[in-house]
Amino acid sequence: MKVYYNNRISGYSGKCDNLIYYYDKSCDKCLARRRFEFKNHPAHPVFRQNQKAIFALNPSAAYRHNLTQYVYLHDAKKENRDHRLRAWPNAFCRLMYAMQKAYGCNLSDLTRDQIISQNLPCISVKSAIEAGLLEEVRGYQSLNMTMFSE
Repeated sequence: MKVYYNNRISGYSGKCDNLIYYYDKSCDKCLARRRFEFKNHPAHPVFRQNQKAIFALNPSAAYRHNLTQYVYLHDAKKENRDHRLRAWPNAFCRLMYAMQKAYGCNLSDLTRDQIISQNLPCISVKSAIEAGLLEEVRGYQSLNMTMFSE
């Protein structure tokens, strides 16, 4: 939600009235969102375990840079104006959950050796796009650094 002030407070960020205010440099606006509260849901422990496991894979800096470039290209498309990724972890999560859905692999048990031995498409952004796990963007052919390269 966009925030409008009677007296402009430039760059205000913080918490007030159960809202979180922050400045978003990509749209050059001050935004507000409701404070998130965890609900006691039976799927939450599974989700938490999956998130810990996929980030424990520790992708290489070159792979993260490729994901950052992918996010920039994805967010630059006119049709994605309202559905931006904004950061590489969001693209990484989208990729991994799409792979779980398409290939039936369990994210909480996923290891580096399994990704390499089964030649899973998450090994590079280019192969993930070609496998249909991520949306195709212009110039994706150059995003070919592998997840575990040094």
